[in-house]
Order: sequence, then structure tokens, then C-alpha cells
Amino acid sequence: MEIKPNNLTSIVINKRDTLLTHSIDIRNTQSLFIHTKKEYKRNYKNWFIRFLHFDWKKINTTRYIIDNSNELINNTDTKIVYIKDKE
Repeated sequence: MEIKPNNLTSIVINKRDTLLTHSIDIRNTQSLFIHTKKEYKRNYKNWFIRFLHFDWKKINTTRYIIDNSNELINNTDTKIVYIKDKE
């Protein structure tokens, strides 16, 4: 007997006499999208107010989005490690 919840997942169950065996095939493609954006440290709406406060420093903000091709797989935790080469 074969159960297919979706196109990327299949479960095969075999029964022989009193022996029950199963095999699970789960396929997934995981994509990590990284969005980086430079924005001012304090978000003043007006440039004149920014000029009065001398706020010209920009910081990098990073947003991560994880996309799985298989809907049955849920991520509970993700670890991202930055490795910088010596320049």
C-alpha cells in the first residue's frame, strides 16, 4: 500500500504474514532568501530634522525568509553563521 500526501512525499507500507514494514520518502528543496537594506539609524521623516540632529549614520538591516517546497516540513529553528574571510 502506498500513501502520497503530496507530490514530494510518499509512504510505502508492506505486510508479509505478521511482519509490517514501512519506508518513507520525503523530498524537499529549501531556499533561504536574504534581504539586506541600508537605512538611517533613526527614521526621521523630514531631512531637515535629520540635519538638525546630525543623524547621517546608516545601519544594515537583514531579513531572512526560508521557503520549503514541501508543505509538510515545518522549520522550528534555523541557525545562520557568518564567516568572513581575512582581507
